[in-house]
Amino acid sequence: MPTCPSCAEEVLDIDVKCKACGAPLGSTGAQRLVGTTVLGQYEIIDVLGQGGMSVVYRARHTMTDQEVALKVLPPDLAAYSQVKSRFLEEAKALAQLDHPNIVHLYNFGQENGSFVLAMQYVHGQTWERMILEHGKQAWPQAVRICIDVLRALEYAHGRGIVHRDMKPSNVLVRDDDHTATVMDFGIAKMTTSTRLTATGQTMGTVRYMSPEQVRGQEVDLRSDIYSLGATLYEALTGDTPFDGNTHFEIMSKHLSELPARPSAMGVELPAAVEAALMRSLMKKVDDRFPTARDFRKELEAALR
Repeated sequence: MPTCPSCAEEVLDIDVKCKACGAPLGSTGAQRLVGTTVLGQYEIIDVLGQGGMSVVYRARHTMTDQEVALKVLPPDLAAYSQVKSRFLEEAKALAQLDHPNIVHLYNFGQENGSFVLAMQYVHGQTWERMILEHGKQAWPQAVRICIDVLRALEYAHGRGIVHRDMKPSNVLVRDDDHTATVMDFGIAKMTTSTRLTATGQTMGTVRYMSPEQVRGQEVDLRSDIYSLGATLYEALTGDTPFDGNTHFEIMSKHLSELPARPSAMGVELPAAVEAALMRSLMKKVDDRFPTARDFRKELEAALR
């Protein structure tokens, strides 16, 4: 395992900075692949971001100069069967999806023990970054982004794929035309596949997690509707529906509490938008919109 050049602590292949001392790792860790060529055709230019399991790089195709995003699962993490299964599941999901609001998969392969996804590079920023930098959004802006995401989910759901991790960091908004692109199908579940969730492990992100995910139950497309509702709620109000000091506290609120209405928090928005939002966040799956299309139609009507 590589070590930090500053403090000699061991670092992972996905690390951009040393977790012990905070020093940039330079040619160690994630940076070591910058300047190299992978899968025989993608020259890595720089690091775009680091997740819990992988690193995303900006790269270019050596023959066409096409910019791509490379998601790399390094050997030290690919050795874990659960992690590798999640990465492979993302490749399988993306291979079935061809939609303008879903990131495109160009290539997939394995090299020197690493698994590599070559995907569409989107010039823009995440919905999460927009909220962090500018706070709550005007309702027409937030609703338009949400409608794009619902188009993506409608398409994926129609092919038997549930995202299971909808949150603002998994939505990219383009700089040029402000359209939204959904990414990270890493814990997507095809309705014909077996569960990836290990015993006692809950998949999803706590602040956007549906009640059925909190309970560790099987989920369907209405779980995505709840999680997207939680994301839209944050975009409109600047806060997630539920907060707390611990994951357990937040998860408990998903099960037992109703979120405050945005209008009660001083947010100006049409009653129809608020009604659609609150319906998406209902505790019982049967009380939510039955499909992404139904949710989308309600929001589109409010924009007219």
